Order: sequence, then structure tokens, then C-alpha cells
Amino acid sequence: MQLLQGEPGDLILRTAEDVDADLVVVGNKGLQGAKGLLLGSVPQTVVEGADRDVLLCRTVAQIASELAPGEGGVIEKRGEKLAVFVDKKGEQHLYSARCTHLGCTIGWNPAEHTFDCPCHGSRFSEMGEVVNGPAARPLPPA
Repeated sequence: MQLLQGEPGDLILRTAEDVDADLVVVGNKGLQGAKGLLLGSVPQTVVEGADRDVLLCRTVAQIASELAPGEGGVIEKRGEKLAVFVDKKGEQHLYSARCTHLGCTIGWNPAEHTFDCPCHGSRFSEMGEVVNGPAARPLPPA
């Protein structure tokens, strides 16, 4: 076991080189949200700086605190998936991430600023209201 100090992404790359690793495995924490885009992140540093294969694993879907005003996403809280939207004032609005049509998990569509269901095409506004069916009911608040 070895204790290293420094920038985590750089240390991962250096260690991969030192041990002549064929593959570097890194989680996606920090990749999403404004903070990761503006400040960079460990997985971004590793992916961009690696001279060998990198496997980027989905370790977190989204972290609510990383969302900037005007952004949405799907987070997991106590095992439950929640749709979250951060309004212009920075207030978080939480809804069930289960489509009210047949219960599929919705996802955030950043281009349209909607929560979209991949199963049957239902779309919900930033505030959980139905934009397009077949869903007929809004997302319930969480």
C-alpha cells in the first residue's frame, strides 16, 4: 500500500505508467454539472491525459449539489431515484423520477429542458408538468 499526495487525476495517470497498466478504471463522479465543466474533474483529467485504455464507470448518476441554476438531472436518494431541477434562484425542486404512464425512469434532456421518458416518449417540464403524453399526470413531488 502506498500513500500519495497531489492532484488525484495526475497521480492516477502516473501510477498507471509506473505499473505499466493496460487499463485504467475510473468512476464518473464529478463529470456532470457546472462544477465539473468549469473546474475540471478527476475522470476528465484521466480520460484526456491517458496514453492507454480507460474504462469510465458509472459510479454516480448525478449529484444535486453539482447542478447549476437552470439544470436538471436524476439523483438517487435512499435508494429512490428523484428528478431534480434547480431554478434561477438556486432552489431545488424534487419529483419522483418514475414516469406517471408506466413507471419507467425518466432522464433529463438538457437541450429541451425537459424530463423525458425513454419507454413511451412522455415528456415533463422542469416543474414536473406533462408536456407530451402518453402520461396524463404530472410527476409527483418528492
